[in-house]
Amino acid sequence: VDCSLAELGLVATAHKQAIRRAHRLLLVLVPRVPASAPEIQQRLTEMNLTSGIRSAGDDPDEEQQVYIADLPGELGLWYRLAPVCYLGGTLIEEQSRHPFEAAALGSAIIHGTLTAPHGAAFERLDRTGGARPIATADELSAAVETLLSPDKAAQLANAAWAATSEGAEATNRLVSLIQSSLDTLGG
Repeated sequence: VDCSLAELGLVATAHKQAIRRAHRLLLVLVPRVPASAPEIQQRLTEMNLTSGIRSAGDDPDEEQQVYIADLPGELGLWYRLAPVCYLGGTLIEEQSRHPFEAAALGSAIIHGTLTAPHGAAFERLDRTGGARPIATADELSAAVETLLSPDKAAQLANAAWAATSEGAEATNRLVSLIQSSLDTLGG
């Protein structure tokens, strides 16, 4: 998710490693800049990976190894469908999406060391076993291969969900008390 052109090579290489083990594996690649989808597709072709582009009307099929999901407003769909998610911008660019987006929707999270501006959230997930931190492209490949095991991906996703929902009961109670106080003041 949020893959830039700078990270495309390492993400594609990790996928090529993973499809050696799971031949029908589909990488859903959400580009950081949706308009870069044609260039991404060209680079994937040069890497001998077949792909389709959502905005071009392509649907995922058995022949595709990568599906470029470049339509805005669909990120939640892809988080829900993907059992494993690498959060782009964490190995090269030092800017990532908030990891709780993926965690709350059930995706196991892999991320690099560059977690700004959401470092505390990434640390919380790492501490609770809700994310898999990596430092190199080789580690990305290994993490993807490990998480191809459904039980391992589910374990990570469950820990991530627990970490993101921790404290929700107290927050809901506080909101209820504030709402009651506002109703009393207004009534």
